Amino acid sequence: MIVGGSSSGCDSTVNVNLNYHVLNEMDFVDSVSRNLRLGKFLLIIAGDGIREGAKEISEFLNKSASLNFTMAIVEMPIYQSDDNEIVLFPRTTVKTTEIQKINIEIPEGLKLVENSVELIPDNSSSEVSEETKERRKYFTKFWTEYIDQLQLDDPSQSLPNPTRTQNLYIYPGIDKSTWISAYFAQSTGQVGVYYRFSSNQRGQNSREQLYPYLNEIRKELGDKVKWYWDDNINSAFGIVLPLSDVYDQENKKKITGFFNEWVNKFINSIRPRLKQIE
Repeated sequence: MIVGGSSSGCDSTVNVNLNYHVLNEMDFVDSVSRNLRLGKFLLIIAGDGIREGAKEISEFLNKSASLNFTMAIVEMPIYQSDDNEIVLFPRTTVKTTEIQKINIEIPEGLKLVENSVELIPDNSSSEVSEETKERRKYFTKFWTEYIDQLQLDDPSQSLPNPTRTQNLYIYPGIDKSTWISAYFAQSTGQVGVYYRFSSNQRGQNSREQLYPYLNEIRKELGDKVKWYWDDNINSAFGIVLPLSDVYDQENKKKITGFFNEWVNKFINSIRPRLKQIE
């Protein structure tokens, strides 16, 4: 390799010999297989024209917790000169996102705790009461059926995963720093939907940047929504539906309709604004 430079008006040339390391075929195949298994790779989406919808791909990949990769979206417009030469002008169309994920494999019979790995007792399942087991089955069935019938106005919004707890979580942004939750609360005799922020820096940045839109959001959602924005750093707003028994099958249709209406309204109001600020 030739490196050229000048100092005090004097030109100088330096010859540098580089010893290149050539990876043998076996090591190369092992390395590629290992990185593919771990989901560790560089993903480049390139084209002569990148549509706005391509950004939704980055949102989906950002929520893929099993992947560890670097992603870039590159636009490469093609031009032809008067001399019939092809000219490319590559440029990134969105901010390149690097997502660091860690895959941890825990042997069967062990669980991960702070600073150590702990053996799970054989009788751990017996510690869960029959009532809790039944309630988990109820929530798993309800949320699975709810998601199957859920139709969102925004087709780019990722559907939530069913849970076995009283809360279902939907993430309208590119990560999990803010969320919409539909929930059951038997102790207070109500079901509800709320929007909240994480206390981390990302969540608080979103909170600050959404602040100028508060009056618009209030007007869109209406007077039924209760606002908790000034209560603490996590609160935003929510709405509840009072019921005498949230688990009564006769209330199931009413609860499903309530969740459908307000999950949709919250997504329609929040998601477009998050896209503007993220």
